[in-house]
Amino acid sequence: MREIACRLETVAELRYAVTPTIALGLRVSANHPVSGIDLRCQIMIDVPSRAHSGAERARLTELYGDTTGPNAPLRPLVWTHTSANVPAFDRTCTVDLTIPLSSDFDVAVTKYFNSLDGEGIPLRLQFSGMISYRDMRDQLQIARIPLTTEAVGQLPLALVRSLRNRYYPGTAWLRMPRAAFERLIEYKRKTGLPSWEGAFDRLLDATEEANRITERVR
Repeated sequence: MREIACRLETVAELRYAVTPTIALGLRVSANHPVSGIDLRCQIMIDVPSRAHSGAERARLTELYGDTTGPNAPLRPLVWTHTSANVPAFDRTCTVDLTIPLSSDFDVAVTKYFNSLDGEGIPLRLQFSGMISYRDMRDQLQIARIPLTTEAVGQLPLALVRSLRNRYYPGTAWLRMPRAAFERLIEYKRKTGLPSWEGAFDRLLDATEEANRITERVR
């Protein structure tokens, strides 16, 4: 059976990218010459392997429900799928896997990143695809990459925050249905508020005041 080994060596930003993008530097090795690899990768956030503080667990309730108990289960999260064409090599080569860093708070991984305080986000890379090689008669052959081929590593939380702050300084993106947006813009227009921040602040202040009144009545 033709096999390869993959090791995650570097985790860095993809320089000069139009949108925030992370580059995973991967070393691919084999004990035989390789003509090329169609490499596919599912990237998982290995949530259960990370220790989470009480404050982090409290912020993860939107993803996992009640996580305040010390034994509350936290499932792995699928971050993304990506691929790369690995060129021919004799024993080893390096290749980058690129991952766009989403700022959409409807995406589970974005919510997870935003809930963390400490450093270190554990990654698990699961590989599949096809290996091309030449046999003893110099004929081109292909073989599947075993589904047990994996690599692990750490994504620095500081890198995630640095990219977001550089591309979207002091802002966050919130997607909403068109009908809700139309209601919000009508509210902003009727109240004469000059900014979206003012509209959200007014609505949130009114909700908090209503909650305080309800608590006093009780």
